[in-house]
Amino acid sequence: MGDRALILAGGRGRRLAPYTAILPKPLMPLSNNKSVIQHVLEGIARAGISNVTISLGYLGHLIEAVLNQSGSSELNITYTHEDDPLGTAGPLTLMSGVQDSDRVLVVNGDTYTDLDYRSVLGALDGHQAVVTCVRREIETNYGIIHPDENGNLNSYEEKPILPLLVSTGIYAIRGSAMRDLQPLTYLDMPDLLRTLATDSGGVRVLIADCLWRDLGRAEDFAEIVNQMPEN
Repeated sequence: MGDRALILAGGRGRRLAPYTAILPKPLMPLSNNKSVIQHVLEGIARAGISNVTISLGYLGHLIEAVLNQSGSSELNITYTHEDDPLGTAGPLTLMSGVQDSDRVLVVNGDTYTDLDYRSVLGALDGHQAVVTCVRREIETNYGIIHPDENGNLNSYEEKPILPLLVSTGIYAIRGSAMRDLQPLTYLDMPDLLRTLATDSGGVRVLIADCLWRDLGRAEDFAEIVNQMPEN
């Protein structure tokens, strides 16, 4: 059994425009002259994973050039290129040499977290895949009406706060679960997980207590930058 990682770094980063007109979002700077994707790679290295594939798309040549110049001796990094977008699961089919017994960590390239990725791989334990989630509370801006079966008012909630489990975009996939994926076919991770959930072993939901931000969101990016030590 081998552990591998796939970083999804092919998105256009429209939510961070106009900054991403010049830089792909994985190269957006955070702290100590390190970019978002360099922080992701550090987390992967801490987890003891050495074989990393980075799926590139928009401005991918910049990501490859920067990482080749500042590459870590701990990591064996290879690159795949999406000529056309393949979704959040399709890039799995571009990885070469994946064995059935391998465990593949998948991380979005615009993620910032202090999560120990070893806990995600460890949660596979007989499952086909793991989806890592965090708890979030979403405040609604509306009064929510609950009628009874006769159409009469049963309850009225003014701007309730809804507890939700939110996907972090961090997954573990068993190598054998990738065997039947069609090469170069667009596939999003939710669709793959729905399929794997019906297979033997199913999909484990790992609820993590960790710092996590989606840095594709401008507000999350600004929050993390403000928390970082001065460069």
